[in-house]
Amino acid sequence: MPLDAKRTTTTEHSNFVWCHGSTISSYAIRPILSITDLIHDNDKWAVRTLHCPENGSSTVAQAIIRGNAIAVCDGSYKDHFGTAAFVLQNGNSQTSRIIGAHVTPGHPDDINPYRSELGGILAIVIVTEAIATFHDIPDGTIEIGCDCQSGLIAVFDHTYDTLKQPHHDLIHEIRRKLADSRLTWKFRQVDGHQDKHILYHLLDMWGQLNVEMDSLAKVYWNDTKPLIQPFYPPSSYGWSLWVGTRKLASWDRQSLYNHAQSTPILEHWSKLRNIPHHLIRSIDWEACEHAIKLLGLTRSLWIPKWLAGFAPVGKVQQRNQFQDHAKCPSCSGFETTAHVLLCPAPQAQRQWDSSLSSLDQWFAKALTLPDLQNAIITRLRSWRNQDAGPPAPSYNWPGVNDIVLDQDAVGWRAFLEGGVLHAWAAKQQEYYNWIKRRNTGKRWITILIKKLWEISWNMWEQRNGEVNNPESPASLREHARLDALITTNYEDVSTLTIKDRRWFRRLKEVIFTESLEYKHQWLESVRLARIRYARRRRTSTQAQRTLMRQSFCCRSTREPQPIIHPRNL
Repeated sequence: MPLDAKRTTTTEHSNFVWCHGSTISSYAIRPILSITDLIHDNDKWAVRTLHCPENGSSTVAQAIIRGNAIAVCDGSYKDHFGTAAFVLQNGNSQTSRIIGAHVTPGHPDDINPYRSELGGILAIVIVTEAIATFHDIPDGTIEIGCDCQSGLIAVFDHTYDTLKQPHHDLIHEIRRKLADSRLTWKFRQVDGHQDKHILYHLLDMWGQLNVEMDSLAKVYWNDTKPLIQPFYPPSSYGWSLWVGTRKLASWDRQSLYNHAQSTPILEHWSKLRNIPHHLIRSIDWEACEHAIKLLGLTRSLWIPKWLAGFAPVGKVQQRNQFQDHAKCPSCSGFETTAHVLLCPAPQAQRQWDSSLSSLDQWFAKALTLPDLQNAIITRLRSWRNQDAGPPAPSYNWPGVNDIVLDQDAVGWRAFLEGGVLHAWAAKQQEYYNWIKRRNTGKRWITILIKKLWEISWNMWEQRNGEVNNPESPASLREHARLDALITTNYEDVSTLTIKDRRWFRRLKEVIFTESLEYKHQWLESVRLARIRYARRRRTSTQAQRTLMRQSFCCRSTREPQPIIHPRNL
């Protein structure tokens, strides 16, 4: 564009263009001094570190024109953080070659080795296109080498890309840039880590470059891991999908649904468990999602019913008219899901102590920060004992006291149900780093939530065992209730057929000694027999009226008159 160009508004007609005047343009033309000036701001992350001598004029640009240019990239990934390094050079010559490295963009949950490799391929495309534009290369050829075969196939071989494929944002960006490119692109798959089996100097050119880029990516990972936070570059082509401040790497219907429904769901649980609004989003819900997948099918289906209060405890059974009371089978108290965890019966207390002891042993096995271990065990015991006010925390590790106070505000019943704050995992990660262990706080909190749910499951199983225990208070109450019903049935046998009165041949005192299953079966059989009799005899009331009429009906006392046949007249 000429430096003296001005802005104007035009109207196009059939055979001419009408100019409506002009004004001095406020657009300032940026001088293009290097290839980085030609890289769009959306793509600057890919060349965070770039060494490009002479803008590639003497070697790489000429190699692209002659078709001798090659490029190799490799990625590095660890602890949900990824980097990539790449190199462009003229064939086997390392003179004035271009080397770069960057941090892989995206959410930590999206980062993996595959995404790091795709980031390296995208960086090569960005730099190569900038070189071609800078040197005004009309056409040329370059060959890319990478050890990620699936990434090369997704970029170069597939006819089209889909929104649901993993890391669609990077794949779509690469494919669109390649479609607009004037260059010819070739690719090859290079075996990775060949230096583990073959001496470096015995490798071919592609193998040596792959080993070199792998080492550079690892060094760059060590330099940038403590400094770079997750970032999300805007897309240069088409739409991008964001959930809050997080850019989705591909179409994820479940994530969108969770985001759309998260507000009413969080408000529901905040109200149900009296969790402060400023702390409800501090709970590690993602760890709960991972933990429930570790429970197996039976328990993973049971957990939602338990947390929502729909487990078949006494309150629910009475509401659904499966029983006429809501008493606890162990202590005769009003039974809810919370009562199952707080039941004062000796059997329930023994089960609680056993479950808490198992949790304490797991803490030691998982190398848990001692202050965290003591805080959790102490607070859970205090919650079950229903202590009026737990003592103020006084732990030595920095930040633990604040976490305990925040969890006090959320509630320890919520903690036992999986409402564990993010801060627990972060503090445990600090401890792992301090003792130089490769364990992660994320894995630790996931297993912790699973262990907490297993405590509830064990208390529930103990409760069910009391229901089936013939000597439990619940069984004795059920025996008394069934004995009363049996006694009532023995008082009236008139509404039964002669055949069905066989159920009453035994003395009721003998039936009282039978099991609960036998008594239930006996009562059900008698009930069906009465229904059958009533259906055949209309109603029991009518049957009694007929019997009374036949018994007390008045009969004539006159002598019967002889019947005279007409022939005898």
